Amino acid sequence: MYVKLSNSSVATITDISFPSWATINNTSAMDSLKSGGSVRISAVDLKEAIKPGCKNVTLATLTISGNEIGSTDVAFDKVRIDSDSGSSVKPTPLSGSIKVQQNLFAIGFTADVRMGAAPLTVNFKDFTKGQPTSWAWDFNNDGVIDSTLQNPNYTYTAPGNYTVKLTVSNDGGSASATKTDYIRVTNKTQGVVEAFPEQTKLPTDPNKDGLYEDINGNGRLDFNDVVEFFKHMDWVKNNTNVGTAPYDFNKNGKVDFDDVVMLYQMVMG
Repeated sequence: MYVKLSNSSVATITDISFPSWATINNTSAMDSLKSGGSVRISAVDLKEAIKPGCKNVTLATLTISGNEIGSTDVAFDKVRIDSDSGSSVKPTPLSGSIKVQQNLFAIGFTADVRMGAAPLTVNFKDFTKGQPTSWAWDFNNDGVIDSTLQNPNYTYTAPGNYTVKLTVSNDGGSASATKTDYIRVTNKTQGVVEAFPEQTKLPTDPNKDGLYEDINGNGRLDFNDVVEFFKHMDWVKNNTNVGTAPYDFNKNGKVDFDDVVMLYQMVMG
């Protein structure tokens, strides 16, 4: 038989494989498909593995690659099947079409606020490219869908660092994007944590005690944390948006040199 795609610019047959019963098989050169031609497919069951009455027998498997958005008809011609006795079997060829859809998303989303004291309400905005038709938001990375709106809001009631995941989809498929520790929520007395001068990462709280010992935000305690904290003690004191609570390691209600000493002792272990 011959098989042909009506629009070779939309999709192309890139491979043809045969099942194990097709002891002898052959295809014509597939180069003609690139110019809209057809390809011949033939096979012989030498071992008579396919018995009379068999149904849903795979004759061949075609691999088709989508090239551009659109649709193409699939047509079969000159279909010939001979039985084991040599008599001709007249099948009814089926026809169909292949639709190539866009399944590429450039996922993007933002939050109007990323840091603040609990309860913190955050407005999220989706600006994904690729024409999604549905949205699934997981605001705390627990595997539970929190919203299916395109541009939702969410209120965080407990302190912590929250990872946000957005999954978008349409008839062509789906894709996801995750932003790790995207939302940082403190308690009411901590103030808002900001990156120290000359640093690009936010400080972190490795032991979850409400104090942000990891000054340079690299995920561990090291001597650079002590140096950066000492260099910018005045910045901490004068930054009313931050407040002193996240760095009051000796808990005396202020930031002073004793806090530097305590941070050094914590680094030493």
